[in-house]
Amino acid sequence: MRVGEYVRTKDGIIAKIIKKEKNPYGEETIFVLDKEINIYDLEMGDMYLALNPIAEETTNKIDIHFGDEKIIKKHSSDIIDLIEVGDIITFKEDDDVYKVICIPDKKVGLDIFYLAKNYDGETEDISISKKQMEIYIKSIVTKEKFEEMEYKL
Repeated sequence: MRVGEYVRTKDGIIAKIIKKEKNPYGEETIFVLDKEINIYDLEMGDMYLALNPIAEETTNKIDIHFGDEKIIKKHSSDIIDLIEVGDIITFKEDDDVYKVICIPDKKVGLDIFYLAKNYDGETEDISISKKQMEIYIKSIVTKEKFEEMEYKL
């Protein structure tokens, strides 16, 4: 991981690494994020909390000296690389909401995102290149956060 990269946590938070700091032992192993993440998902227990002086339930710091990077699912300098199937996205040019149904896969030569838009009970599938996605994307709601907030009937 490096300053300037984006990270996606296991619980679906996307944040940007904005700087690096020294930990209490003088080692430059702390990555500072632009938003809070839930570090307790590491489930390290009491020993972890006793050894890690910055451990809190939520924090904007990841100290790799203490294994905090285990909370990170993916990291990349391009936020588009963090998008997964099931995520919800919006574009700058419209107010429509799209669900990601397929992501680019270089292994099979796919460089296209496939999205689904629901309106008036109908579903419309669209495809968009990774380059177009980088230009027009406005927001991402990860599938984990969507499921967390969802009320099912």
